[in-house]
Formats: sequence, structure tokens, C-alpha cells
Amino acid sequence: MAGGRSDGSQDALECAAALLDEVQPRLIALEALAALIADAGNAEEVRSPPLTLLYVSRGLAEKADAARALIGTRAASQE
Repeated sequence: MAGGRSDGSQDALECAAALLDEVQPRLIALEALAALIADAGNAEEVRSPPLTLLYVSRGLAEKADAARALIGTRAASQE
């Protein structure tokens, strides 16, 4: 491996990538559920928590995408 990296760092990258792959579909489902709940509610007190959930799930999904890109970049640089 380039730069004398150990197999442990490659294993950590692969583990992180696998975790992100597992979490991403759940975040998408969470976002869809929050949108459905928000659409179904008419009162502000009904819609606020799901909308907050929607924004949080979007933020997590964006962070997961960024982490996946970083892992891909690091893995490519180790080859």
C-alpha cells in the first residue's frame, strides 16, 4: 500500500463505508416518513416535530454522502 499504511486503516475505511451503506436507506425512509406525517398534519404543533425530523434526516444524509466521498478518496489514495 502507498505511504506504508497498515491493513487496519483499510479495514476501518471499509467498515465505515459499510456502515454508511447500511444507514443511508434508513435515512431515506425516515425522510419519507417525516414528509408523510407533515403532509397529513394540519395543525402547526402536529407538523413541527416531523419537519424537524425531516431536516435532521436530510442533514444526516448529506453528512453520510460527504463521508462516503471522503472514504472513497482516501481509499483511492491508498491504492
